[in-house]
Amino acid sequence: KDGDSLGATVEVVVLNVPPLLGEPLYQSLKVRIMGALGGLNAVQSCEIGAGSRVVERLGSENNDPIRSTGYAANTHGGLIGGITTGMPLVCRVGFKPTSTINKPQKSVRKNLSEIDFELEQGRHDPCVGVRAGVTLESRLAIELLNAALMHQAQKLDKDLSKLF
Repeated sequence: KDGDSLGATVEVVVLNVPPLLGEPLYQSLKVRIMGALGGLNAVQSCEIGAGSRVVERLGSENNDPIRSTGYAANTHGGLIGGITTGMPLVCRVGFKPTSTINKPQKSVRKNLSEIDFELEQGRHDPCVGVRAGVTLESRLAIELLNAALMHQAQKLDKDLSKLF
Protein backbone atom coordinates (compact mmCIF):
# COMPACT_ATOMS: atom_id res chain seq x y z
CA LYS A 1 0.00 0.00 0.00
CA ASP A 2 2.71 2.48 0.87
CA GLY A 3 4.71 1.73 -2.30
CA ASP A 4 7.61 -0.05 -0.59
CA SER A 5 8.90 -3.62 -1.07
CA LEU A 6 9.96 -6.56 1.10
CA GLY A 7 12.67 -9.19 0.92
CA ALA A 8 11.95 -12.87 1.50
CA THR A 9 13.52 -16.22 2.29
CA VAL A 10 12.07 -19.13 0.32
CA GLU A 11 12.79 -22.74 1.28
CA VAL A 12 12.50 -25.59 -1.20
CA VAL A 13 12.68 -29.24 -0.12
CA VAL A 14 13.10 -32.03 -2.67
CA LEU A 15 12.07 -35.50 -1.47
CA ASN A 16 13.10 -38.92 -2.83
CA VAL A 17 16.41 -37.70 -4.27
CA PRO A 18 18.48 -40.71 -5.34
CA PRO A 19 21.81 -41.09 -3.54
CA LEU A 20 25.18 -40.70 -5.28
CA LEU A 21 24.23 -38.03 -7.84
CA GLY A 22 26.90 -35.42 -8.50
CA GLU A 23 30.66 -35.39 -8.20
CA PRO A 24 33.05 -34.27 -5.49
CA LEU A 25 34.97 -31.60 -7.35
CA TYR A 26 34.51 -30.24 -10.85
CA GLN A 27 30.88 -31.23 -11.32
CA SER A 28 29.97 -30.81 -7.65
CA LEU A 29 26.21 -30.77 -7.36
CA LYS A 30 26.49 -28.24 -4.53
CA VAL A 31 28.30 -25.79 -6.80
CA ARG A 32 25.85 -26.39 -9.66
CA ILE A 33 22.81 -25.87 -7.40
CA MET A 34 24.29 -22.75 -5.80
CA GLY A 35 25.01 -21.33 -9.25
CA ALA A 36 21.57 -22.18 -10.60
CA LEU A 37 19.71 -20.67 -7.63
CA GLY A 38 22.16 -17.88 -6.82
CA GLY A 39 22.14 -16.65 -10.43
CA LEU A 40 18.47 -15.70 -10.34
CA ASN A 41 17.47 -12.04 -10.25
CA ALA A 42 17.24 -10.46 -6.78
CA VAL A 43 18.95 -13.40 -5.02
CA GLN A 44 21.21 -12.26 -2.18
CA SER A 45 21.90 -15.57 -0.44
CA CYS A 46 21.67 -19.30 -1.04
CA GLU A 47 21.98 -22.05 1.57
CA ILE A 48 21.89 -25.82 1.56
CA GLY A 49 20.96 -27.65 4.74
CA ALA A 50 21.75 -25.73 7.92
CA GLY A 51 23.52 -23.11 5.80
CA SER A 52 25.06 -20.15 7.60
CA ARG A 53 23.79 -21.41 10.97
CA VAL A 54 26.69 -23.87 11.10
CA VAL A 55 29.16 -21.08 11.93
CA GLU A 56 27.55 -20.81 15.37
CA ARG A 57 28.15 -24.49 16.18
CA LEU A 58 31.07 -26.53 17.39
CA GLY A 59 32.16 -29.46 15.25
CA SER A 60 30.69 -31.87 17.77
CA GLU A 61 27.33 -30.10 17.48
CA ASN A 62 27.39 -29.92 13.70
CA ASN A 63 28.43 -33.51 12.99
CA ASP A 64 25.49 -35.44 11.63
CA PRO A 65 25.95 -39.12 12.50
CA ILE A 66 24.70 -41.65 10.02
CA ARG A 67 22.13 -44.13 11.32
CA SER A 68 20.64 -47.27 9.82
CA THR A 69 17.72 -45.13 8.58
CA GLY A 70 19.85 -42.25 7.23
CA TYR A 71 21.44 -39.24 8.86
CA ALA A 72 20.30 -38.12 12.31
CA ALA A 73 19.43 -34.50 11.51
CA ASN A 74 20.20 -33.92 7.79
CA THR A 75 22.18 -30.76 8.68
CA HIS A 76 24.00 -31.16 5.36
CA GLY A 77 20.68 -30.77 3.52
CA GLY A 78 21.01 -33.90 1.41
CA LEU A 79 24.47 -33.14 -0.03
CA ILE A 80 27.88 -34.14 1.29
CA GLY A 81 30.97 -33.32 -0.73
CA GLY A 82 28.86 -32.38 -3.75
CA ILE A 83 27.12 -35.78 -3.84
CA THR A 84 23.53 -36.53 -2.84
CA THR A 85 22.97 -38.71 0.22
CA GLY A 86 19.42 -39.87 -0.47
CA MET A 87 18.10 -37.59 2.28
CA PRO A 88 15.76 -34.65 1.44
CA LEU A 89 17.54 -31.86 -0.42
CA VAL A 90 16.90 -28.64 1.51
CA CYS A 91 17.68 -25.23 -0.04
CA ARG A 92 16.92 -21.74 1.22
CA VAL A 93 17.24 -18.67 -0.98
CA GLY A 94 17.15 -15.08 0.25
CA PHE A 95 15.69 -12.44 -2.06
CA LYS A 96 16.37 -8.74 -1.64
CA PRO A 97 13.53 -6.21 -1.62
CA THR A 98 12.96 -4.97 -5.16
CA SER A 99 14.49 -1.59 -5.88
CA THR A 100 11.67 -0.46 -8.16
CA ILE A 101 9.48 1.04 -5.48
CA ASN A 102 6.83 3.71 -5.70
CA LYS A 103 8.51 6.07 -3.20
CA PRO A 104 10.89 9.00 -3.53
CA GLN A 105 14.51 7.85 -3.88
CA LYS A 106 17.89 9.51 -4.10
CA SER A 107 20.37 9.16 -6.94
CA VAL A 108 22.90 11.17 -8.97
CA ARG A 109 22.99 12.55 -12.49
CA LYS A 110 25.82 12.01 -14.98
CA ASN A 111 27.51 15.14 -13.63
CA LEU A 112 27.26 13.59 -10.12
CA SER A 113 24.77 16.16 -8.84
CA GLU A 114 22.37 14.58 -6.36
CA ILE A 115 18.67 14.31 -7.22
CA ASP A 116 15.43 13.00 -5.77
CA PHE A 117 13.25 10.99 -8.14
CA GLU A 118 10.08 8.92 -8.05
CA LEU A 119 8.94 6.23 -10.48
CA GLU A 120 5.62 7.29 -11.89
CA GLN A 121 4.71 4.26 -13.97
CA GLY A 122 5.68 0.66 -14.31
CA ARG A 123 5.45 -2.60 -12.50
CA HIS A 124 6.18 -2.52 -8.80
CA ASP A 125 6.58 -5.96 -7.21
CA PRO A 126 6.06 -5.67 -3.47
CA CYS A 127 7.89 -9.01 -2.89
CA VAL A 128 9.65 -11.29 -5.39
CA GLY A 129 9.60 -14.19 -2.93
CA VAL A 130 5.86 -14.69 -3.40
CA ARG A 131 6.36 -16.11 -6.89
CA ALA A 132 9.91 -17.45 -6.54
CA GLY A 133 9.01 -20.98 -5.40
CA VAL A 134 8.11 -22.22 -8.87
CA THR A 135 11.32 -20.83 -10.35
CA LEU A 136 13.45 -22.38 -7.61
CA GLU A 137 11.74 -25.76 -7.99
CA SER A 138 12.31 -25.66 -11.76
CA ARG A 139 15.97 -24.77 -11.43
CA LEU A 140 16.52 -27.53 -8.87
CA ALA A 141 14.73 -30.06 -11.08
CA ILE A 142 16.96 -29.15 -14.04
CA GLU A 143 20.15 -29.57 -11.99
CA LEU A 144 19.00 -32.87 -10.49
CA LEU A 145 18.02 -34.20 -13.93
CA ASN A 146 21.40 -33.14 -15.34
CA ALA A 147 23.12 -34.95 -12.47
CA ALA A 148 20.99 -38.06 -13.07
CA LEU A 149 21.82 -38.03 -16.79
CA MET A 150 25.54 -37.66 -16.05
CA HIS A 151 25.31 -40.53 -13.58
CA GLN A 152 23.60 -42.72 -16.21
CA ALA A 153 26.18 -41.77 -18.82
CA GLN A 154 29.03 -42.77 -16.50
CA LYS A 155 27.32 -46.09 -15.80
CA LEU A 156 26.78 -46.67 -19.52
CA ASP A 157 30.44 -45.97 -20.16
CA LYS A 158 31.41 -48.71 -17.69
CA ASP A 159 28.84 -51.12 -19.15
CA LEU A 160 30.17 -50.52 -22.68
CA SER A 161 33.75 -51.19 -21.58
CA LYS A 162 32.70 -54.73 -20.57
CA LEU A 163 31.76 -55.42 -24.19
CA PHE A 164 35.25 -54.77 -25.58
